Amino acid sequence: MARPLRDVRGKMPPFPIRMTMLELVCWLGRFTNDDRDVVARATRLVNGGAVVLRGNFAGRRFS
Repeated sequence: MARPLRDVRGKMPPFPIRMTMLELVCWLGRFTNDDRDVVARATRLVNGGAVVLRGNFAGRRFS
């Protein structure tokens, strides 16, 4: 299961979080029912370096 992206103070961790695309999408889906929002947030987190994907999407960036 994916761990939270922010700590209790609302700050991002000092290191990128490593997870699969499925873990990321499931985690984001807990906060919204809008698929477009999930895609936009996942793209921003991966391209911004806060999340590093592992598994089939390892090392990928999105446009």
